[in-house]
Amino acid sequence: MAAAVKTLVKKVPPIYPPEAKFNGVAGTVIIEATIGTDGKIKTQQVIYSPSPLLTKSSTEAVSKWKYKPYLVNEEPTEVETLISVIYALGR
Repeated sequence: MAAAVKTLVKKVPPIYPPEAKFNGVAGTVIIEATIGTDGKIKTQQVIYSPSPLLTKSSTEAVSKWKYKPYLVNEEPTEVETLISVIYALGR
C-alpha cells in the first residue's frame, strides 16, 4: 500500500510559550492527527512532548492547519498522520 501524500496548504506556526523559552525548553512535539475529507484537522492527540509547556501551543497551532484533501478513487478520504512541531531556541 502506498503512503498517503498529504499536502499542507495552510500552516499556522505555534507560539513559543514565554515560560518554555525562559526555561530553555526545546524539542519536538509529536501529534497523531486525522485529516478530514475537507482537509481540516478533525482529531488530534499528543503522543510525545518534551514538556507540558509546549503541548497546548502545539495543538492550538495544528488545529488551524489545512491540507489538500487526500483522494481515493477521486473521492476525498480521511487520513491519519503524524505531525512534528519543532521548538528550537536561537543562540
